[in-house]
Amino acid sequence: MGLVFALLLIVPPLGLAAYELQQMRGVRPL
Repeated sequence: MGLVFALLLIVPPLGLAAYELQQMRGVRPL
């Protein structure tokens, strides 16, 4: 149970960071 709760806490910020990276890459391709 604790592991699942930790994943629920950790995954959303990672998803948000990946989304922001995609947005940045879309606006300014490297």
